Amino acid sequence: MKMKNKFIPTLLSALTLAGVASSLAACGPNKPIDSADVEDPNKTQLNVYSYNGGYRAEWLDKTAAAFEEAVKDKSYEDGKTGVQIHIHRDKANKAVTDVTQLDSSKDEVFFTEHVDYDGYTQAQSGNRFLDLTDVVTETSPYDSKTIESKMNDAQKSFLQQNGRYYAIPHYSGFYGLIYNVEMFQKNNFYIDVDGNLCALTNKEKGNGPDGVKGTDDDGLPATFDQFFDLCTYIRSQSIYSVHWTGQYYTMHLSELYRALAANIDGVDNTMLSSTYDGTVTNAVKLNAAGEPAEITYEEGRPVHAASVITESVKVEDKQGSREGAYRTLGNYYGGEFIQRLLHSEYGGNDYFSTKAFTDTYSHLNAQSDFVRSDTAYATKENGKAMNYAMLVDGPWWESEARETFDQMEKSDPNLAKEKRNFAWMPLPFPTQGMVGTKPTLYDNISAFAFAKASLSGGKAAAAKDLLRFAYSDNQLVEFTKDTGVKRNLKYDIPEDAYKSMTPYGKSLARYMDGANVVFPYVNTTYFQSNFQTLTGSTQYYQASFSGKTYNAPAAFRSINNLSAEDWFSAFYRAKKGN
Repeated sequence: MKMKNKFIPTLLSALTLAGVASSLAACGPNKPIDSADVEDPNKTQLNVYSYNGGYRAEWLDKTAAAFEEAVKDKSYEDGKTGVQIHIHRDKANKAVTDVTQLDSSKDEVFFTEHVDYDGYTQAQSGNRFLDLTDVVTETSPYDSKTIESKMNDAQKSFLQQNGRYYAIPHYSGFYGLIYNVEMFQKNNFYIDVDGNLCALTNKEKGNGPDGVKGTDDDGLPATFDQFFDLCTYIRSQSIYSVHWTGQYYTMHLSELYRALAANIDGVDNTMLSSTYDGTVTNAVKLNAAGEPAEITYEEGRPVHAASVITESVKVEDKQGSREGAYRTLGNYYGGEFIQRLLHSEYGGNDYFSTKAFTDTYSHLNAQSDFVRSDTAYATKENGKAMNYAMLVDGPWWESEARETFDQMEKSDPNLAKEKRNFAWMPLPFPTQGMVGTKPTLYDNISAFAFAKASLSGGKAAAAKDLLRFAYSDNQLVEFTKDTGVKRNLKYDIPEDAYKSMTPYGKSLARYMDGANVVFPYVNTTYFQSNFQTLTGSTQYYQASFSGKTYNAPAAFRSINNLSAEDWFSAFYRAKKGN
């Protein structure tokens, strides 16, 4: 394979590269938890590592136990019957963030995120991954399917190195909005059939972003205008509309920007900022000054129906020919959403509390305050309850907030996680004409399962069998039941499985099942050399003003009266010529 000028991340840079690690890396228990099982010399031994972040590792405990039972009579090594799995769960493991350390790691099979797949399988570092081609392409004895048949085309294209597979997609990572359904129902925080606030009109709920009556998103804001009208009303009820971590606010809001952009642009247009091979069908048309060609206004707020002129632009993977991939409609309107969020029309920056920009206020703090909202245990300031209607976070938030749920349940069983009602909120669209578009998620967490290349003989066979088992349909469903998240693979979740999930987990799994997912990784030289700035949303959404570089949330927070149009023009200038 052609050698590439590939960046091999250290632990610190790996936590930066995809833009979401700051959140997940801080999650889970404070100390590593290792299996304390006494080794059984009569069984084949496997050391399995799991990143103990947002999704935790309880799912792996169950999978490992089920696998041990399934192969208890199978011999992988002479004189041994069955397999004994030792699970190492941790928030950090140098072996999976520094390719040179993998060979010396005691761990043999890995389920983790932010994997530099291309770097691990390139000639300059020596291939560190076990060849899993047979695991992926051959029919599994555990469900009579191939893992390859469950993958999408982008995953298959990226993961095949010279026609061989060395890893399997693990879990999904994307950002968006979560809302408190209990609070919405109690206060009628919905949009009616005429696009107005149900709390003010008491009319029937509208169809929501999917444009279909009688579905999960009925009454939720379908357009940006409806969303911010709702935020303004919620705040007028002494409830903070939207909440997020102050410690990682630039990352969470940049990821929300990316989520909005992908949802607007769809898979094909979004992927062009990775492949640079094709035509952007919704590029914002620019004038001679490099500004959007036309923006119209009415009553002081943008008229979103056709307020921006678009054109088709061909992009190619060479310097000076990639620029069209950056000026998509999603990149324009995603910036406008962040601008409107931070410059709220309620009366200053009032949709959110001051905690949203307090650098010691972590994502765990934000999740805890969100869970406590509208209960007797709501966090108080100056004797007043601090309640929050929506949270900017990733799909793992409920698992991360487990300790808060558990503490509240001890005081009041009715506040158990299973009895609370939170849900994933479909993102609104900038224009009414986009309502009904199939949603798109941007999965940039690069999570994979793999095994060490040094495994051989019966150990390698056992490791491969574990992966076959873990990716059988039944275990994929069990993963979803345990984590509340559907893996980015093709499998059905039976109705009886939904019964054991929390309301939030059900809403998210159903939403993912009906969404397209962008898997933004490709094997081109330019992408692999620049994947930090291409997939890390905080790095991607940067622009310069008065000689100083900002990412989008910091720019809108720091620069008074910065318009979405001015931001987009500066963003485009920063990208032009790449």
